[in-house]
Amino acid sequence: MTAQNTSHEAEPTEDELLAMAYADCELSPEEAVRFEARMEVEPALVHRVAELHALDVLARRIAPPEPADRDWASLQLEPLYRGTVGIGWFLLIAATALSFALAVWAVATNEGISYLHRGLILSSLLGFTLLFLSVLWRRIRAMPLDPYRHVER
Repeated sequence: MTAQNTSHEAEPTEDELLAMAYADCELSPEEAVRFEARMEVEPALVHRVAELHALDVLARRIAPPEPADRDWASLQLEPLYRGTVGIGWFLLIAATALSFALAVWAVATNEGISYLHRGLILSSLLGFTLLFLSVLWRRIRAMPLDPYRHVER
């Protein structure tokens, strides 16, 4: 008598192996391009890769916490830590906003600066502000779609 495989698990198909390799970034660039082209026309491959990504996130979530994670969690519960971090962020943001406002006011009201230089300085400050606000707006809008939002170390 020969030993038989009594397991009811089937061997993975070639597509499943490719999906696993793709999800783990183990395909060569050429293989990845070919696999991505197949995913464009075969929705089942897209779903399989999404399942593998979800499984990876799940595996990370159920892993036991590392000692450093426990230490950080206990530190974040301490009132002194929470208070100093909160006050620190408030002071940093308030001082930055006030400094920015004072700089704009000083440039706008300084008679020793020519109108051209005043306009250039104020334009660069306005440009910086607009770029900062646009990046902040994009980050806030994209936050619900961030796949790492619920991932914990």
